[in-house]
Amino acid sequence: MTEIGQIKREIAFHGDVINTASRIQSQCSTFEKEFLISEELFNLLSGNKEFDFIGDTFLKGKNSNVKIYAVNKEATDSTDF
Repeated sequence: MTEIGQIKREIAFHGDVINTASRIQSQCSTFEKEFLISEELFNLLSGNKEFDFIGDTFLKGKNSNVKIYAVNKEATDSTDF
């Protein structure tokens, strides 16, 4: 994360985090899901039942497969998400 600009300051994100998020987002159509997250984010949500494991997938620029999860619509229909 970086702060850029002299007149109008903005926060800009660069590097692996943005690349990984972009690659995961591009997998939405492949898996026919509206919203996917990484295992790292899933673990931060600690045991959240509102996500289903999709699988390990290869993402360009990564050395190993990334585990991804999708929103479980049935679980979120009855709760505030």
